[in-house]
Amino acid sequence: MDGLAYLAERHLLTSIVFLPLAGALALLLLEVSLTALSSSIQRFSALTWRVFGLVFALLGLALAAELWLLFDPAAGGLQLVEHAAWLGDWGVSYYVGVDGISLLLVMLAAFLYPLALLASWGEPSERARHLVVLLSALQTGLLGALLSLNLLTFFVFVEASAVPVYFLVGLWSRRGSGAATRYMRLSALGSALLLLGILLLGSLHAQQFGATNFDLFGFGGAPGLIETELDGAGPWWTAQGFLFAAFAIALFIKAGLFPLHFWTPDATVESPPSASVLLAAVGLKLGAYGLVRFALPLFPLAAAAWAPWMCALGGLGALYAALLAVVQTDLERLVAYWSLSIMGLVCLGIFGLNPIALEGALLQMVHHGLVIGGLLLLSGMLAQRRAISRLGELSGLAGSMPVFAAIFTLLLLSAAGTPLLGGFSAAWLIFLGAYPSAPWLAAAAILTLGLLAVFAFWLLGRALFGALPGGGGRQLAELDLREKLVACSVALPVLWMGLSPMTFLGPVERSVGELLESMQRRGAAGMESGPEAAAQPRPGRGAGN
Repeated sequence: MDGLAYLAERHLLTSIVFLPLAGALALLLLEVSLTALSSSIQRFSALTWRVFGLVFALLGLALAAELWLLFDPAAGGLQLVEHAAWLGDWGVSYYVGVDGISLLLVMLAAFLYPLALLASWGEPSERARHLVVLLSALQTGLLGALLSLNLLTFFVFVEASAVPVYFLVGLWSRRGSGAATRYMRLSALGSALLLLGILLLGSLHAQQFGATNFDLFGFGGAPGLIETELDGAGPWWTAQGFLFAAFAIALFIKAGLFPLHFWTPDATVESPPSASVLLAAVGLKLGAYGLVRFALPLFPLAAAAWAPWMCALGGLGALYAALLAVVQTDLERLVAYWSLSIMGLVCLGIFGLNPIALEGALLQMVHHGLVIGGLLLLSGMLAQRRAISRLGELSGLAGSMPVFAAIFTLLLLSAAGTPLLGGFSAAWLIFLGAYPSAPWLAAAAILTLGLLAVFAFWLLGRALFGALPGGGGRQLAELDLREKLVACSVALPVLWMGLSPMTFLGPVERSVGELLESMQRRGAAGMESGPEAAAQPRPGRGAGN
C-alpha cells in the first residue's frame, strides 16, 4: 500500500501535526549521537539542517494535499477524526478532526512553512539549527491547535506555539528582548483567561452530566461541551456573558486584534523574516479561529449580544491600524500595521453572524496569510541585500528589480482590496454580510480599504517607480531563482483567489451553515430553559457534530 494512502487511512491528521517537529528532533538526536560517539565528527552544517528541514516541510505539504483530496465538502461535519484518551479521568483527550473551517487554515500553514524555510536560506547561517528546530516546533503547535477538538488540548498546542515565538523574537531581536518580554506577558494574560474559561466550562459540564469532558463534540456516546447548557441560573462566573468575555479577551490577545494588539508590530518586526511569516500569517489566525471554532458555538446568546460591540472593535480597529500604517516610514512596520487592519476586517466578518460575512472572514484569513506572508518575505529579501527598511530609500527599485517590483505591487494592491485580486473577494463578502446589521461599520471598512488603496498607489509611485534625489534609481540585485520561486508561489494563489474564489469557498459553505445552525439551536434552547432545568443533572446524549 502506498505510504500516503496508509497514513490517510490511519493517522493522516496526526502525521500532519507532528511531522515537522519529529523531523527536526530526529535530526537533532542524530547529530548529538554522532558527535558523542566520535570527537572527530562535527555538527551538521547549516546547509544540512536547511535541506532536511525543507524535505520534512515538503512531506508535510504532500500530506496536506492528500487531506485536501480526501476531504468531501458535500459530506459536512467532521472528517478523518482521531480520538484517544490522554488524561481520561480528567476528560482530556487527543481529539483531532477537520471540517471546512479548519481545512483552509491547515492548508495555509502547510503551504507557507516550506516557503518560510526556503526563504531562510538567505539569512545568516550561524543559527540555522536553532531556526529550523524553533520553526518546526512552531509549525507543530499551529497545526495541532487548528485541528484540536478538545479544549484543553487546543490550549496546550496554543501554548506550545508561544514558546518558540518567544525565543525567535528574543534571539533575533535587534533591540534586545523587550519585544519578546511584552509578547510573553500579554500571552500569559490571555492564557490565564482562556484556561479559566475552559475549566469553568468543564466544571459546568461535569455538574450536568456527571463526568468531566473537555471534548467540544461528543464522541463514543459521551456528551461534549457543545451540549452543556448555560442558562444563567448559577453564579455570575458561570454565565454565558462572563465565559464568553474570558474567551474573547484571551483570543483577541492571541489574534492581535484591536485594542489588544500591542505586542504584534514589535514581535513581527523583531523576529527573522521566515519566523514572522508563520507568526503573522498563521499564528494570528489561532485567535480568530478560536473565536469561530469555540466561542461562537459554545456561547451563542452571549456572542449575539456582544456582536455589535465586537463588530465596532473590528471596524474601528481596521481604520485605526490603516491610519497608523500610512504614517510609517519603515517597510516592515508598515506591513505589520497593514496586517492589523486586515485582521480588523476579519473580526467584523466573524461577528456579522451570517453565512456571507463568516465565509468572507474565513476567506480573508487565508488571503491575509498569503499577502502579509508574501510582503514580509519580500521585505526580508530586500533587507538581505542592503538592510533597507525606510521607505525613502526604496525609490527606483523597479528599474533594477522588475520581478520584485511586480510581485510586491500585486500583493500590495490585493491587500488594499483591488478588484480581480483575492483581497477584493474576501472584503466584498464581509461588506455584504455586515451591512444589514452594521451599515456604519461596513461603511468604515469601505473607507479603510479606500484609504489603503490610495496609500498603496502613492507608496508604489514613491518607493518602487520613483527616482532617487538627483535622478537615477537604486541598483540592487534582482531576485535569484530561489527567491523568485518563493515570491511567485505566494503571488499565484492571491491572483487565483481573486479570479476563482469558489475554489476556496467551496469547502467552507457547508461547515459555516452547520455552525450557524448549531448557534441558532443552542440559542433557542438556552432561552427556553429555566433555572429548574439547569439544576437537574441530565443523562448523557448521543454524540453529534
